[in-house]
Amino acid sequence: MSRMLSPEPLLSAMADCGLLYCVLRGHESFPDVAHDVDIVLDPANLIAFEELVEEFSVAAGLRRLPIVEHWGCRQYRFVDADLTGSVGMQVDVHLHGESWRGIDYVARSVILATRVPFGSYYVASPVVELYTRLLTALLAGGAVRRKHWERIRELCASERLDALAGFRGMFGNRLGCELIRHIENDSPEQVDALAGSLRRGLLLGAIARRPLSAARGVAAFVRYEMNVVARRTGVFVCLIGPDGSGKTSLANEIASRLWWVFGREVRYFHGRPPICARMESSIPDGGGLVIRTRHHVPDSGLVRWGASFGRLVKSLVLYGLGYLCTVLPSVHREVLVLGDRYYYEYYMNPSVMQYYGPQGWVDTFARGVPCPDVVLLMCGDAHEIATRKNELSTEETERQLLMQDHLVELLGSERCCMVDGTRGVDLAASIACGAILARLVGEEGHGLDRRTGV
Repeated sequence: MSRMLSPEPLLSAMADCGLLYCVLRGHESFPDVAHDVDIVLDPANLIAFEELVEEFSVAAGLRRLPIVEHWGCRQYRFVDADLTGSVGMQVDVHLHGESWRGIDYVARSVILATRVPFGSYYVASPVVELYTRLLTALLAGGAVRRKHWERIRELCASERLDALAGFRGMFGNRLGCELIRHIENDSPEQVDALAGSLRRGLLLGAIARRPLSAARGVAAFVRYEMNVVARRTGVFVCLIGPDGSGKTSLANEIASRLWWVFGREVRYFHGRPPICARMESSIPDGGGLVIRTRHHVPDSGLVRWGASFGRLVKSLVLYGLGYLCTVLPSVHREVLVLGDRYYYEYYMNPSVMQYYGPQGWVDTFARGVPCPDVVLLMCGDAHEIATRKNELSTEETERQLLMQDHLVELLGSERCCMVDGTRGVDLAASIACGAILARLVGEEGHGLDRRTGV
């Protein structure tokens, strides 16, 4: 799992340089950091902040990943210089205030004007902290984060008058008073039930007070959402190898190291990506191979060849639809997608796919199937891999390992990375994460030269 670094030195340097900023949340547990730190920054200080970030990353020996822009927010992500994913840091910079669908419920000017010193940097005032802890998740997802509930009640008790005035201004008199009452009565479920009403109240209140400003904000948010499809901020990774080569263990280790890089979201599928259903959010335990017949391509006649050709046509359609419906939207939403075998099961286990035609047909149809961004080819000693699981013989394991050379020729060495899963999951994960992060930053030379044991 990645060790998250504290951005305290960066925050202190920002204060020393006179930058106008405020830490919204994430500073409570310093120097321990669960995931990221959110700050509000005056846009006039953005250039100076960029220069400071560059100096900080060099001094700390970190590598900055490409900036990911969300609505009103820029994510600055850092990993170790070797791109192994063992350490990381993320700072989310909000150039506007706290908003929902383009409508600010806490303006940037208010956040910066009411900030208070906290050690060597600045943090949000108690009432602003209350707003962000309570409303960020409530407006976006419809549920208050339970880990924040005690702190919310504490802030509400100490800042009751300011909180009441603020909630009444945002949502109207009735909803504001009802929200305060449920917090004081220790009823988080009742607060959750108000989520829909609060969203409507915020929208109607903004339209009533500042109709032109609200319309511009909503229009800008809609344009942003429409432009999301033009950005590819995630990565589609395919793991290929015999049973027992360590694909599942490697997938779990990759997810534990890189989950924070990809918006805290990792998705997994085995074989064909789903078309209508969602991909798995957790990686299941590795299972044994279901053997339907022997693992070589028999001379089965025209009927078998015709059926095999039909299966390839069907697979081309289904794999293409699965990619378009689930994989592609995910990688455009900053998600790491891990696929086990994917279409390339036709090369590893043709009989499992009930295919008995020539390999040339599989090659031809493979060119029509969308390619992964990174292909991790699991290699190692055939005898050791075969002893891990008894579904495959040593000879069949050797055949599957040799087939990987053909996949390198088919897919291109620039997207393939050979990983020896028999030499330890930590080493294998470092190599795999290096290939994934190199793809993310657009760096060449992290394909077959970053491999273990070959």
